Amino acid sequence: MPPRKRDMGSSGSSEEFTSRKKRKVSIHLSEPMVIGEDTEANLTGADPEVLADPDPPGKGRPKLGTMRERFSGTPKPSSPRERLSKIPKPIAKPKPAAKPKSVAKPKSALMPMPAPMPEPVPMPKPPKPVPKAKPIPKARPVPKPKPVPMPKSVPKPWPTNPVPIPAATKGNPDDLLQISKPNGKKRVQLVDPQKVTVWGKLKVVQAEPPKPAKAPRKSPEGLGALGLSIKQWRDLEASQETLPRFLFRGFGPTSGGGIDPRLNTTTGIIPHGFLGGKKPTNIYEIRGLIKMIDGHLYGQTVTTDFSSWAACITVAMRYSRNSHVAVIDRKLLAPHVKIYHVPNLNRAGLCLHSIPYEYLAYGPIDGPAFHCVAYSDIIGAGFSSLSGRSYRNRNFDDGVYRDVDKRVVAAKRLASLFRPANNQCPDMIIALTAAFASLIYAGYGRGEILDKELLRELVTHLRNELKVVKLPPADSKQLALVNQKMYVRRYPQLKQLVLLVASMEENIRSNKSYHE
Repeated sequence: MPPRKRDMGSSGSSEEFTSRKKRKVSIHLSEPMVIGEDTEANLTGADPEVLADPDPPGKGRPKLGTMRERFSGTPKPSSPRERLSKIPKPIAKPKPAAKPKSVAKPKSALMPMPAPMPEPVPMPKPPKPVPKAKPIPKARPVPKPKPVPMPKSVPKPWPTNPVPIPAATKGNPDDLLQISKPNGKKRVQLVDPQKVTVWGKLKVVQAEPPKPAKAPRKSPEGLGALGLSIKQWRDLEASQETLPRFLFRGFGPTSGGGIDPRLNTTTGIIPHGFLGGKKPTNIYEIRGLIKMIDGHLYGQTVTTDFSSWAACITVAMRYSRNSHVAVIDRKLLAPHVKIYHVPNLNRAGLCLHSIPYEYLAYGPIDGPAFHCVAYSDIIGAGFSSLSGRSYRNRNFDDGVYRDVDKRVVAAKRLASLFRPANNQCPDMIIALTAAFASLIYAGYGRGEILDKELLRELVTHLRNELKVVKLPPADSKQLALVNQKMYVRRYPQLKQLVLLVASMEENIRSNKSYHE
């Protein structure tokens, strides 16, 4: 059944319309709650009639007409909805706020704020374990002091007044005073020519004259005639410190021209110039020295004061003429014998040519420094197997030549031939064994590197000699087993010799392994 239309302009009072509209509006304001007259009265505490129309007609406001009249543009009076909006709504309870962790409460006049809690004190770290104390060593017993003997008689105090100087010392300040004290000690002091204050008895002692200082070596008188300067002379004399310790000389019946058999013997060498009994002095007093040296080097028949030597036995073997080879030990030479290397003579202007392998010895040579060995004995001891292919040698034992142990044994056997029977010094055995064992390097140019295998075999076979050998200090100018300053250029066998012996000398000085 369709709803019945309501006539807004039908009869009915204004109050009834207003009441119906108010209920309708209340329904739209809040759902599903329907606000009626009783509800509004309860919320506001006012009379429902007053809420419906607080200003009834007849009390200053004309009665409202129909809906058309109300929306015709006349000012709209306050409606129940507007009046309801002015009613205060119930205040909702606020949600409890989260308590802060630490909030300072406001100060109160009645109750003072409590003091803030102190911050927590961090716990101290546990102490480190104390190391155990080392045991205290027992104190050594203190020796009792020796009782000081009391003097039998107390000496009188020594005078402090000046003691008069004896007349013998006046004016001679070089004289000495010897002062005797009661304890027996003596003191020597120079005499003051004015006064001396002493505590004991005086005794005048004649002063010893001071030792004269060594005067510098005077240059020979013949330097001017030779055209030598002082510097050249000093350099030539200083060059003797670079000479080898052991030198070899090969000779035969025709050596030196074969003029006199006294020139070359198994007991010594006498140059031509000393056959008549001339005493040696020095080479700078020789007249025609340059001519003499050049004639000697070129094999001319001259009255020479020199004899030729070499640092390597292979050179001496070529000049031996199948006769003899001699050796000299420079450490045992007579003082008058002077040896010069030919390149140094050439550098000083005393000869025209330089022959590196030749050394000239001035003066006669004999005595314990000289020893001679026959050529046949040298060959029989295995020289050919030691030298091998050097110097066009073809007759050699290849087994000995290539075996290091056999080569060292043969070298030591050959070295023992050159040591005199009355000389038990091991120096020559050590040096010549190393020299003969190094002949394998002759002519090959490989001697700059130390042969450790050869050194090991030398130490094995020379252990007894290395235990008893005595060497000078390393910084001494005395001759050692081998002169490390010797001329070795163009001679690899000599280079290897120096390396081998220098290594053995170093071990001997350090007592490393030979004196066990």
